[in-house]
Amino acid sequence: MKRTVKILIALLAVGIGILIGITIVTSVGSEYMDEAEARSMVEERYQGEITEVSLSENEEMYTVTLEDGAKLYTIILDRENYSVSEMSETDNPNAEEQEKKEGESSGGNDSSENETSSLITDEEARSIASEEVGGEFLQSALNDTANPEEYLVMHLVDDDDEAAIVSLNARTGEINRVIWLEIDLNEIGDLGAFIKEVAEYNAENPYYYSEFDYEDGEYEEYDN
Repeated sequence: MKRTVKILIALLAVGIGILIGITIVTSVGSEYMDEAEARSMVEERYQGEITEVSLSENEEMYTVTLEDGAKLYTIILDRENYSVSEMSETDNPNAEEQEKKEGESSGGNDSSENETSSLITDEEARSIASEEVGGEFLQSALNDTANPEEYLVMHLVDDDDEAAIVSLNARTGEINRVIWLEIDLNEIGDLGAFIKEVAEYNAENPYYYSEFDYEDGEYEEYDN
């Protein structure tokens, strides 16, 4: 009888140990970014269409492929830190085919289309901004509430925290101004909305350099 009790106690201890182990593994695993979260992070920060999401062999990174017009972006996400580890840009081999389809699908030729056709393209705006500030392209947006309309093109010009937003006349391609600022991509949700917000603020407070305080939600400006 005593022997049976001892065996039961031993089995119970083993069972509890297995249960604790499963619980620990589950809790640790739940801290890592899943695919849905990876897609959401990329969609919030960058424009374009996600064409592929793959998991690294060690399951620590997601590699997200993003198509945006003539460019193809490869974004590597750190699953543990919920951050962008690396981003690279190449020419999109599918760009010509996409433009052809868009041309075939575009129907009438109303007044709004005629007005838009007088603007430079997003790709032209990016090229001008790239020549002006260099660095790594992050996002571009058309601000059609400005008069005249402006393209806002944001580049990461330092390794991790310095960015430049180039404002261009959307009709002539002439550079209106360059806004330099410190950023933390992990603190920004909608990058397109953030760019417009900074540009609107800078138009009213035209300083050379801006630093956004994420805790206070305020800007600090510097003359140089």
